Amino acid sequence: MPAPTAKVETFILLNHPGCTVDRHEHTQSPMGRSTPLGTYGCHAPLTRLRAAASAADLLTPRPTLALVAGDIVSHDPMRVETPTEAIATFTNATSELVGVLGLRTCLSLGSNDDWSDHASSTHPTATPHSNLHSNMQASAMIRACGAPAGSSARGDRGFYSAQLGPNLELLSLNTAPYDASSPTTAAKLGDPLDQFAWLEASLSRAARLGSKVFILGHIPPILAAASSAPEHVRPLWRPRFAERFWQIVRARPDVVGGLLFGHTHGAEYRVWGGAAAAKLPPLLNLGALSPVSQQTRPTFYTLRVEDGILAGLTPHYLDLSAERPAFAAAPPLPESLGAPRLRNDAFAALAASYAGPLGDPAWSAFFGSYRGNRAVGAKCISSDASFGDCASCSGACRQVA
Repeated sequence: MPAPTAKVETFILLNHPGCTVDRHEHTQSPMGRSTPLGTYGCHAPLTRLRAAASAADLLTPRPTLALVAGDIVSHDPMRVETPTEAIATFTNATSELVGVLGLRTCLSLGSNDDWSDHASSTHPTATPHSNLHSNMQASAMIRACGAPAGSSARGDRGFYSAQLGPNLELLSLNTAPYDASSPTTAAKLGDPLDQFAWLEASLSRAARLGSKVFILGHIPPILAAASSAPEHVRPLWRPRFAERFWQIVRARPDVVGGLLFGHTHGAEYRVWGGAAAAKLPPLLNLGALSPVSQQTRPTFYTLRVEDGILAGLTPHYLDLSAERPAFAAAPPLPESLGAPRLRNDAFAALAASYAGPLGDPAWSAFFGSYRGNRAVGAKCISSDASFGDCASCSGACRQVA
């Protein structure tokens, strides 16, 4: 008998859309003039979201679901919103995402979207006012994703679950309590918001049902390393929280179909899980729709999902230097990096191939892709080089990177 045909689906993923509908859209940034397609240092206007939606609408097959890895509130560094203003922006922006994309849209809270009431709504000092903001934001997220308002949907604490298909579930995390750079009340707790207990129970339930799980979050549980000098390498989560997360996930590799995060604005791929997770996709930390860094291009992604497991993804880049900028598909992963499969074992072997002189072609392809074939910067050869400032990277610089 012929082998059964794999069920293949296509999702669209956006990170940092920043598609606010308030006055931020018209006064985008103090660092430069506002343009219809965005200005370096600012969030993306609605016109860019519409351009991404139009590009996705022309794809075959058309995406059936949108995932958003957080930060839909403005990146404007000169304005600090009150919780009331922020919840209005968040609610409006969530509605705009659904309307413009024309898709069921499941999102996670970003570091710009979240505020202290999510870290304290279950704390003895919580107030009815802070709980009201949490519940308003929860309603917006759950309505956009179509998640049930039952015990598995803890939107009032910033996290929830949703069924994406017969055998595929989404677990959307609130990563704000784990942020290594944010001294919150939750950081003093063993299990902020009881989210780890919920995550562990959700993975166990998926294992019993024979389902796969996508975990979507904003801040990834990794070291920020690829664009920094070694002395600047730092954990993005408080280490004890990252250790707990990986302990839970590594105990159930059989149900993990994908780990998707954002926050850093650059695309990175992290191998995890050891032998038990060798055939699973690496953690993907994906680029942003907003051009908030001069080292990144506005990007969205389409994900190829086969039987509940992430099997490939295609970046769609916007060239802001073009006369008529439009999103265009780049070569897909894993093929574009020379890996045979989007799996931990294949990416581990690829990384190992960079180590010696025989890995020069593979390294050049990776470096050119990551740095965009950057023509300016230093020729870096030492271990203390800052990868983000390098036009080329060889010797000890390559080893560290």
